[in-house]
Amino acid sequence: MCGRVASKRSPGALQRVLGAAIVANAGSYRPGYNVGPGRYLPVLRKGCQGGQGPTDAEDTQDTKEDGVVLHMMKWGLIPSYTKMIDGKLKTQHNLINARSEGLKQSGAFRRLLKRRRCVVVVDGFYEWEKLEGLSSKKKQPYFIHTGNKPEIVPGELEDTKGNDETRQAKQAMDPAKSDLLHLAALYDVWKGETGEKVYSVTIVTTEATQKFARIHDRMPVVLSTPDRIEKWMDCKGTEFNDCYSLCAPYKENGLKWYKVSDYVGSIRNQKSECIEPLEEVMKRRRAKGIGRFFTATSKKPKFKPLSKPSKSFSKPLKAMPKEPKTLPNSEDISEKFEKTKPIPTPTPEKAARAKFKSNFQATNSKVTTSRKKRKGIKSFFAASPRRKKLHK
Repeated sequence: MCGRVASKRSPGALQRVLGAAIVANAGSYRPGYNVGPGRYLPVLRKGCQGGQGPTDAEDTQDTKEDGVVLHMMKWGLIPSYTKMIDGKLKTQHNLINARSEGLKQSGAFRRLLKRRRCVVVVDGFYEWEKLEGLSSKKKQPYFIHTGNKPEIVPGELEDTKGNDETRQAKQAMDPAKSDLLHLAALYDVWKGETGEKVYSVTIVTTEATQKFARIHDRMPVVLSTPDRIEKWMDCKGTEFNDCYSLCAPYKENGLKWYKVSDYVGSIRNQKSECIEPLEEVMKRRRAKGIGRFFTATSKKPKFKPLSKPSKSFSKPLKAMPKEPKTLPNSEDISEKFEKTKPIPTPTPEKAARAKFKSNFQATNSKVTTSRKKRKGIKSFFAASPRRKKLHK
């Protein structure tokens, strides 16, 4: 299965690199590092003078020129017989891929084999490997590409003239030297009542090779040579039975892959981090985390100086006058002792009265507590029915 690709080149750059004569529907295409179903992909197909039959000449909105057309098509096949319900197309989301083993049996794909074969051009695609021993939610994403560096940079063909331009364009179409992947695909055209047209495409998949099978059991059909690309797109000169052998698994060593981060998991993320190797991303994240730690600890609290001193400290404080220390005279001390009254000693009668009073209070408190206890016991027995019977 192929459900996510990277297509980061602009329509003009792709036209120069691929040597396409025309670019159709360029306004709907948005380059990105993380392109999913529903968005538009760059697709190569033959023009109406290239031998796709009279019916396709009516479908094309582009031109009457002969040659290869770079057409931006919606990813996810919308068959021409699809009906409009409540202003929306009733589509099947599982038509983003077409299994090569069932192309002749499927009604949606069988009618497209004769005159609607095309090639999707991308920088690479993503696949997720199920990790052993973990839940099915845990998967490791991989980025699969050609491993080649771009031979022709965008804008280089503009500075060339004559035979050099033709030579470089043919060199760009050679997948062995290009960094672009050419994937076999099928397209269809849906027509609305008002005359609107929607071009949609599906990528053909096949069984994975033994080396690639550890990542996923399916892979897209890769067209690795210019002859294979021409044979697949030539719907007039080549029958599908003659080019069915192109759908075999790609067993050459032209594909490379490496692990990428989980950043690619969200379709909203469109930065170059999607295709960066996992080791580089983790190294950058660790460095960023360590840097934050040290910057947080090295920061010192900043104290803002007062713009103006407060009123309390604006004027110097006056020194309090100190009282002179004077030693008291002996005469003053004698006068104080004379003024104080002596403590009277109690008489024997008063002492006997105080003792009697304290003893009386102690005995009285004991009597009152014993009375309360007896009263409580009596009330308990008086309330019981047995006590009432005894009294009767």
